[in-house]
Amino acid sequence: MKSPVSIERGTVAAVFVDLQEEHRQDKRYLVDGFADILVNVQR
Repeated sequence: MKSPVSIERGTVAAVFVDLQEEHRQDKRYLVDGFADILVNVQR
């Protein structure tokens, strides 16, 4: 399930990212673009 998501700024309060089970156990967060998501959430 890799498809781009476009959401108009100011219309969302939270975006939840479901990590695969193997990633939940790995502290490195191997999800592509996860660091970018965290930066956007912190704004």
